[in-house]
Amino acid sequence: MTRAAAFVLITAAVTFASPPPASADDGRGALLSGYTMTSWTLADGVPIGPVSAMVQDAEGYLWLGTTNGLVRFDGARFTLWDALYSTPLPHRDVRALALARDGTFWIGFDRIANGASVGAWRNGVLTFPTAGATPHAAASSILADRTGSVWAVSDAALYRWRHGRWDVIRGGAIGRATVVSVRENPVGTVWIGTRQGVFRTRDGEAFELVEAGIARETSQSADGTLWMTDPAHGARRQGAQAPVMGLDGWGTRLLHDGRGNLWVGTTGQGLWRARGTTTASPPLIERATTQTGLSSDTVQSLLEDRDGNIWVGTMIGLHSLTPQELMPLASGALVRAILPEPDDSVWVGTASGLMQFRHDGGVWRGRTVGNRWDIRSLFRDARGQAWAITDHGLRLLAQGDLVEAPPPSAVDPPCSRGGMTVATAPDPATLPRPLCVAHNRTWAADTSGGLTVRRGEHTATTVRPSSPAIGAQTVDAIFEDALGTIWAGGTAGLWRVREGRVEQLSEREGLPAQRVLAITQSLDGDLWLAVDRGPAHPGRRAALIRLSSSEFDRATTGDTPISGDRIYDALDGLGGVPLGAAAARSSDGTLWFAFGGVLTVVDPAQVLHERDRVAPARIAGVTVDDRPVTMANAGVLRPATRKLQIDYTALRLTAPRQVRFRYRLDGFDQDWVDAGARRQAYYTNLAPGRYLFRVRANGNDGTWVSPEAQWPFSVQPSFQQTGWFYALCGTALVLLTWGAAHTRAWILNKQFAATHAERTRLSREIHDTMLQSLVGIALQVHAIARRCAPHASEQQAQLLALRREVEEHVREARQAIMDLRSPMLEACGLAGALAEVGRRIVAPPTRFEMSADPISDATIAIEGELLRIGQEAIANAVHHASAAHIHVDLRQVADTVRLRVTDDGQGFDVDGILADDSDHYGLTGMQERATRMGGRLTVTSSIRGTVVEATVPCARQHQ
Repeated sequence: MTRAAAFVLITAAVTFASPPPASADDGRGALLSGYTMTSWTLADGVPIGPVSAMVQDAEGYLWLGTTNGLVRFDGARFTLWDALYSTPLPHRDVRALALARDGTFWIGFDRIANGASVGAWRNGVLTFPTAGATPHAAASSILADRTGSVWAVSDAALYRWRHGRWDVIRGGAIGRATVVSVRENPVGTVWIGTRQGVFRTRDGEAFELVEAGIARETSQSADGTLWMTDPAHGARRQGAQAPVMGLDGWGTRLLHDGRGNLWVGTTGQGLWRARGTTTASPPLIERATTQTGLSSDTVQSLLEDRDGNIWVGTMIGLHSLTPQELMPLASGALVRAILPEPDDSVWVGTASGLMQFRHDGGVWRGRTVGNRWDIRSLFRDARGQAWAITDHGLRLLAQGDLVEAPPPSAVDPPCSRGGMTVATAPDPATLPRPLCVAHNRTWAADTSGGLTVRRGEHTATTVRPSSPAIGAQTVDAIFEDALGTIWAGGTAGLWRVREGRVEQLSEREGLPAQRVLAITQSLDGDLWLAVDRGPAHPGRRAALIRLSSSEFDRATTGDTPISGDRIYDALDGLGGVPLGAAAARSSDGTLWFAFGGVLTVVDPAQVLHERDRVAPARIAGVTVDDRPVTMANAGVLRPATRKLQIDYTALRLTAPRQVRFRYRLDGFDQDWVDAGARRQAYYTNLAPGRYLFRVRANGNDGTWVSPEAQWPFSVQPSFQQTGWFYALCGTALVLLTWGAAHTRAWILNKQFAATHAERTRLSREIHDTMLQSLVGIALQVHAIARRCAPHASEQQAQLLALRREVEEHVREARQAIMDLRSPMLEACGLAGALAEVGRRIVAPPTRFEMSADPISDATIAIEGELLRIGQEAIANAVHHASAAHIHVDLRQVADTVRLRVTDDGQGFDVDGILADDSDHYGLTGMQERATRMGGRLTVTSSIRGTVVEATVPCARQHQ
């Protein structure tokens, strides 16, 4: 939800060309002051539009009747009816609202075809009472009075719901008057505004005319005076013979607030506030228009909530006017000095002369007296006479004017206990420096930023702060409080001089200010400091700090910092900038401050001590996967919930943006989440389980309001998040692994079988064709050699050599066939095949021995490679080692197969053979075969014999 920018209405800005607000101005009215305006319109993305009616329910929610139907507002969020309740409302404009004492919500709609225009909402049920003379036209005004009757204005007629039926009020004094509005005063009198005049009834039966003339709406002040809207002058008092307001405007809405102000909503002239309507003097009129932030100059509804905020509904949107706790006063010039009088009046010295303010009918009214001189300082001498230091010299305040007189006998003016800080200077041409006489001592600010304490003509001592400020030091204020304690303020902060001891509270010790410009004291004993907070607070540097002596003690020790609810600035109505300040307390207890020449009045009795109070947090709604759900159905979230949005709020219509939140989701968050002013929490892909959402609010004062709002819920697991699913997945994984392993073994066996079959076919073809042909050639060559003549011995020798070469090829072919087919391996296994190889290759006198264990885990491929390694080792021992004894040992050790061939031959240089790149491929081939199977080959040779050992993994590891 978007919120409009906050417009601070006109505070006490200096307007040098305008006169003080002693009377009405040129007919246009002064600008509205003393309120902070916040606005919401359709342009800000909020679903309101024209606001025709407003009411505040028992919980504190604000309900708006708009062209978009009924809208609920909690100070920060607008919520349409359809988002709150499943019962739909008619899609018509809501024109009027009323809340009965029994909790029934009466709603007045625009014209509804073939139906009643007034509905009643109670206990979640919306009904349209139709018994009797039912109002069918647009309902423009509704009243639920204290007797339980409901009054409605429809089609310019007055209807009453009583005893379960509608009656239309006709005849009698009211006759056929054109009814516009109906209201009730605090004592139960019902007022009816018509185009013919104002009528009233006490018993609901007899009506009497109390004021003739057009009356759109009525309101009654606290003193019982009846006011009514006026089509020419905005509003008029009952029985007034002449216009009271002094402004021209068509009044349509009236409201008396709890502060005694009369608010007038007009058509085309904006919003008016009239102050001082209970006195004989003309009221002070202030206006808010489109030029000062109002969205429209046509006001359609007015309401004062329980906190004293004024709510304004216009043709374009909604506005809240929050009373500022400080009251700015227009002086028309630069204010430099303040001097209260015992008669509750206050003298104000400005750069354009002297002004006197008096309290009249709840309004401070000022007048300019004397010449237009520049007033530098105001003080009172030891005899109580008031003096002014001006650009024309020293002048006495007498008979309400500035007159020449001999200077006071006491050169140094005294401090007034519990009053103001005196400022004076020996030369009127210079600006005054703080000066104070207390208990026969003169406290004066020296040029080095300290206090010079004099008794008589002798300088006693110079008092300085314990922690000097950085750079040049200045003392801007000296003040004696009601207990006789001396306080000083300046660039070093605030320091207290008591019993010869100096205690300091500066920005280092937690004073939320860079400079103290002025000091005064309220009747309850609290100090009020006019301070400069520094550039870290743009637009709000000037501030007032309310500080008790005990708070000063705690702050100087670092135990408790100064609370934010004791600081007041422009948002509270303080005017001006921190370019010099003056402060004083009037005899009626109000405090007067001049900041940068702008005058502000504070009534400590009116300032709230709990300014940041806020209601406890509450859960406003839940959205699951972008779909809003009711809280009653949101306790259990469906499986596979992806997005969860939790809306929360703290009902506060005054300054809702100052409310801060923190939340925590037990079961997910490890600690509290500081959400600031945000009012939503977001979570995604929460795991199944139980959760507890907790949220708390505070009013920006560091105190979290109890109780916290809680919402327990759970997320159901989907099937794939259950234990059964994980068990099935584990079982499937085991089966899949087992199947993959067996499938791979089957594929390898099939591939080997195919390879073996191909080798068998190839060896058969070689044996049956090429080998037989070579044997035939050898026989033919031998036969030819035998038939050679005796003298052809050379040719016979060549033929015999050819025969031997062919026979060698035959042997090589047979060896190749044996390598391809290995029929011995198929028939006898690895141990039998090695024994057969030894029998064929080894001939006497060389002795051959074989020892072997059954080999159970080796594949055919592994056995074939080991057979080739053993065959090569046996052949090398026979042909190269001249061994007398060859021993072959075959064992399965754990998960490996070990083949060892040992001979007692003459041995050889293993490293030299491996390094030689000539034709010694046998040893290299054996190593390659062992490595291909994932094993290793070791050869050890000496003069006593050679050991060739191959170790390869079994099939389980090799696969």
